[in-house]
Amino acid sequence: MGHCSYMKTRLTHVVLATLIPLAVALPIDLRAQEALPDEVETKSGYETVPGFGGPSSTPVALKRADRVKDTTVPAKTWADLLNEKWYATKERLNEEKGLALGLHYNAVSQWDRGELTSERGAGGIFELAGSWTMTGQDTPDSGSLVFLLEHQHRFDAGDSAEDIGVPSGSVLPTAQFGDYGWNLANLYWNEQRRNGRLVFAAGIVNTGDYVDYFALNDPLTAYQNAAFSGSPTIALPDPGLGAMIRLGADDLYLSAGFADANAAAGSFDYSGIFDEGEYFTHLEFGWTPAYARRFVDNIHVTAWHVDKRDKAQLPEDWGLAFSLTSQVGESVQAFFRAGYSQGTAATLERSISAGVGIQRGEFNLLGLGLNWGQPPGDLSDQYTAEVFYRFQLVPNVTLTPDLQIIVDPALDPAQERLLVFGLRVRLTF
Repeated sequence: MGHCSYMKTRLTHVVLATLIPLAVALPIDLRAQEALPDEVETKSGYETVPGFGGPSSTPVALKRADRVKDTTVPAKTWADLLNEKWYATKERLNEEKGLALGLHYNAVSQWDRGELTSERGAGGIFELAGSWTMTGQDTPDSGSLVFLLEHQHRFDAGDSAEDIGVPSGSVLPTAQFGDYGWNLANLYWNEQRRNGRLVFAAGIVNTGDYVDYFALNDPLTAYQNAAFSGSPTIALPDPGLGAMIRLGADDLYLSAGFADANAAAGSFDYSGIFDEGEYFTHLEFGWTPAYARRFVDNIHVTAWHVDKRDKAQLPEDWGLAFSLTSQVGESVQAFFRAGYSQGTAATLERSISAGVGIQRGEFNLLGLGLNWGQPPGDLSDQYTAEVFYRFQLVPNVTLTPDLQIIVDPALDPAQERLLVFGLRVRLTF
């Protein structure tokens, strides 16, 4: 067993060490240019903000928040007039300095109703997001500094939203809103070379932004339950020091990376990666018809490994994950995902998820997801369903009512089912 784990660790490290020179060595005539990002109209010219990663990554969040959106309330108000001046300022900063900025505030309130429990919690997340393109602005080859400073907090003296589902018996959190105050979630250098075919990032990274993502896994805009908003069979660390690289070849891509396995949200001490030397590593191989469609049309397999963590008293673990997402017609996004972990560091040992997102207009979205999960140890299987509807109330405000049904909560076998009602609000400027 020890020899097998050693070989898995060495394999990942070898891949990391060889990807960069391999990319540099590619002949120019073999590098077909990837598709440009989807052509969407933004208010501040953020269509060309460089970046990598999934829907929750900072560059993608900046573009999404800046999009021109259809709204439920079309009337123009004084707030819209102030917004026009604000977005004009952002556009000028982007054009003259290469600086894209976003101010976001997210709030959620959840209530659970179980046969034996009843809990309520609410919290918020403030975000200052940015991407500063320092080299190669408006070109395929660029270098940029990406940052995300956030403050996660609970409201009043009650529980945070992240602490609702688990105390009531669910093995999976029903929201991703914590209570640890200020946190530097991103501060990394993002380098894109060879017409965007080679992407490299290093610094303070969030592995959840680029490991096993799919179209609907952003907990601030889509699903909230960790069965769908994350990868429950992958022992992803909190944001911390790390690096990743992505290499594309036509419609195939390979990505790999490592990060501090002991990173803790809310802590500004990043010395652990040097002191403990315990890492989370990943390797992903996938297919997508074009980079701009990597969220909605994608097949990939992810292998990962996390070292044994002595101070945290957590075991070594490794696993595999599979993801298939497909755009059906113009408005339906379908997904099927499965995962397996060998040890007990991940939340689930086995997991299968499936669901759809049905888009109405440019931003309104109905989501339905189903999950079967097998926790490690002697805990029973848990079944999770979530349905939500996201609608754009006014240009800067999104509302998302949400219902989660948890059958056979694994942490409380005495209960047969648990209902969690939620309402999420997102403000973007």
